[in-house]
Amino acid sequence: PPFAMEDEDFDPDAGGEAQEADPMDEAKPELSRRDVVVFVIDARKPMLEHQLGGLPFAFVALDCVARCMTERIVSAESDLMAVVLVGTAKTGNAYDFAHQSVLMPLAELRASRIRELRNLVAEAKLFGKGDFGADIGGPMEEGEEGRLSVSMALHHVQLLLSKELKANDATKRCIFFTCADHAADPVRAGEHEASMKSRDMLEQGIALIPFFFQPPGPPLELGAFWRKVVAANRKPAQPDGVALAGAADADFNADTPADELTVCASGEAGA
Repeated sequence: PPFAMEDEDFDPDAGGEAQEADPMDEAKPELSRRDVVVFVIDARKPMLEHQLGGLPFAFVALDCVARCMTERIVSAESDLMAVVLVGTAKTGNAYDFAHQSVLMPLAELRASRIRELRNLVAEAKLFGKGDFGADIGGPMEEGEEGRLSVSMALHHVQLLLSKELKANDATKRCIFFTCADHAADPVRAGEHEASMKSRDMLEQGIALIPFFFQPPGPPLELGAFWRKVVAANRKPAQPDGVALAGAADADFNADTPADELTVCASGEAGA
């Protein structure tokens, strides 16, 4: 599976190579310039209750992030990365987006930052449950007003990257971890807003890459919501290399190819 659960005592200060696959390889970009990535982790109850190898989904994602950072600090320490939690009880970000908390601000990689993430993962493994700390306040209550909005999460990513001068002329990506297809209100208005924001990210040069965890039970069917949101972030096909007339106004509602909406790990119900 893409997320190996074996813990390795790899010290970012000591050099060497991490063995886990970097999920950023899914995009297969040329990494000849600075890489700027915002990792967005769905921190709602399902991501904390369902587990993989005894570790809550959200912390499997965090473990993956820490391993990616470990690999990148060895080969490209000038990269910038951030971790944003969405669906949190408390709000902790510079733009006051409800139920979003910045776990790690956008900055160049440092060994101390990676250790902080690894310590959170180690505690989750030890106690069998996840806790991001008092500043996060656990997951948001289901059904409360101001429920999670994917469009606002993507807007937050846009602002983080647009305000960072070092992100200019960089390879920019948003990697979104969740275990739900309808991560926002499933009404079409929420779908439309998220798709429009995803298209805005395309115009800003930000690739949106979702990673899905399979909750226990029936197979996760990646339906209309994420297919349309991701499709809006991809350039329309240009046959024979000829630019399509009116491409900027193209209809992006076609289904996204299945290989761009992959369930990356299956888990079991929490204890």
